[in-house]
Amino acid sequence: MKKTIAYSLIVLTAILSFQSELFAQQHYVIDRSFGETCGMSVITGIPLSLEQIEMFKLSDGSYIQAGDVFDQGLLANLIVLTKFNNDGTVDSSFGINGVVQHRFGNSNSVSCAAMSNDKIYVVGGESPSNAFSSLRAYIGRFNADGTPDATFNSTGSVVELISTNPISGSIYSHIAIQPDGKVIAFGSEVGNINGGAYIPVARRYNFNGSLDNTFHPAITYPGFNSMVGSTGGHSAGVIDANGSIRFLYTINPNLAGQPIEQIVTVKINSMGEPDINYGINGMNGIPVTAYSVNRYFADPQNNIYAQGFVQNGNQSNRVVRIKPNGDADSTFAINGVFDLMEDFNPQNDFGRILHRDSQGRIWSMGGLGQGQSCFGTIYRFDSTATYDLTLNGLGYKTMFEPPFGILFKNAYFENDNEIVVNSINGNGGGISLIKLKLSTEVVTISNAGSDTLCVGAQTSLFVNQPNNCYTYQWKKDGIDFAGLNDTSVTINSTGSYLVLAIVGNDTLISQSVNVFVQICAGVNDVEEQIIFTMYPNPTTNQLFIETNGVAVTEINIYNTLGNLVSQTKQQLNNYIDVSQLARGVYVTEIKTKGASVQRRWVKM
Repeated sequence: MKKTIAYSLIVLTAILSFQSELFAQQHYVIDRSFGETCGMSVITGIPLSLEQIEMFKLSDGSYIQAGDVFDQGLLANLIVLTKFNNDGTVDSSFGINGVVQHRFGNSNSVSCAAMSNDKIYVVGGESPSNAFSSLRAYIGRFNADGTPDATFNSTGSVVELISTNPISGSIYSHIAIQPDGKVIAFGSEVGNINGGAYIPVARRYNFNGSLDNTFHPAITYPGFNSMVGSTGGHSAGVIDANGSIRFLYTINPNLAGQPIEQIVTVKINSMGEPDINYGINGMNGIPVTAYSVNRYFADPQNNIYAQGFVQNGNQSNRVVRIKPNGDADSTFAINGVFDLMEDFNPQNDFGRILHRDSQGRIWSMGGLGQGQSCFGTIYRFDSTATYDLTLNGLGYKTMFEPPFGILFKNAYFENDNEIVVNSINGNGGGISLIKLKLSTEVVTISNAGSDTLCVGAQTSLFVNQPNNCYTYQWKKDGIDFAGLNDTSVTINSTGSYLVLAIVGNDTLISQSVNVFVQICAGVNDVEEQIIFTMYPNPTTNQLFIETNGVAVTEINIYNTLGNLVSQTKQQLNNYIDVSQLARGVYVTEIKTKGASVQRRWVKM
């Protein structure tokens, strides 16, 4: 008559110890339940010249993006709106396959976009011919279905010559929507009347598109420095509690033949007049090299955070904090300038998204190029320009989605843990909508049989609720085994088993299951039975082991990952020194000539 030596059921759930450490950090992954295919909805057929400026969430929960694209066939810029449903799928009822392309004139570029009450506003430059001469500032408004809003100046747009004097061109680069629904468009004009220089201008429009002539009748601001052209789209202007408006842009004046970059903030009151108490005549410039500052916002203390990029061999991202009076805030970083760390030798690291969350953390998101692939980038830091190490353990991370990657263009923050991101896929793969979420997903495995087997027996491990989006790789003692993408395996040997679930650059790690294979002893083989005492438990330095006199051939200690951390072939004392082991849960295995037994204990 045979008897299998009794063992405690040991399923070493490494996920608990691993994730207790892991979740002290925050890892954001693509939500694979959002969108059409494994977390991504893609619109193809749009040229790489597409520039997505802003994303908004409509009252019905859907997402709409505004930008422009250069059409090679028409030799013209077109306004582009794309729309996705609230579940992330493409809204096929919107335009053609979720895309609306429109031009009010021959060509319409978009420099800035904003939304109010489901009305989408865009501003930029309109050209009456493909020669792009006589560029004129325009403002347009669209309904949520992508059609021009006929209640706005009857055509959905207003084109401005700005000045009554002959000019060669004008453009709106910023927009601000006031609480009463009136819209301020800010930009510049250029012409012989200005000696060829760009002069800032602003106008305010009523809800019906008519001009509000009570707003800064002079139209131009000769006292403000000229601005450079828009690249990548500007943020909407900041409207302060007292109704004043601040706009931020980059200038590149030529002084003695040497270009000097400056970030300029201008401040006007609610009627459009320069705030004489702000800087010099309503303008303050900071001598900071930051090409194309395109994203900015104001925090509760009225500081402005602005994002641009700088050429340091490669293109890298830069964030500046500006005090309420327009000066650089040196308490934020050196001279108020924070150069974001490059994750790895990028070709182009360009920030597109700047956001402050409910915890006061600053997010900078964008993308970088590496060969023909591109990577979405995320940086997170606090108000002292210190990286938030709870994000991925570094304060920054890159994300890649096969086959060619993604580059983040704009985003809507649902909350601190869910971010809906519009991106361009690498190598012309189209534009996509994804949702990033704080990682809470786990992959678990189960054992169909026993964790302790007699020699010659076997058991099966399987993935619980497998997902077709993932590729599964099993590991035994840290080494790959079994076929790639097997959701179950049959095993008959001792080892520590787990599975990796892989999709894109997201990898989930299951708990470990330890399986022991042993020789099964007979009932009458009393001399082979092991009775031992192990104490103290928990322990700090020494683990005492006393047996009933049976010859012990080996004492092994395993951690909760199933890794062998200590092995004793000959027990010279009645204790084992465990002082060098890290705190945690361990399993001691006592082996004799024909059997083995395990006990769990805790190192304090």
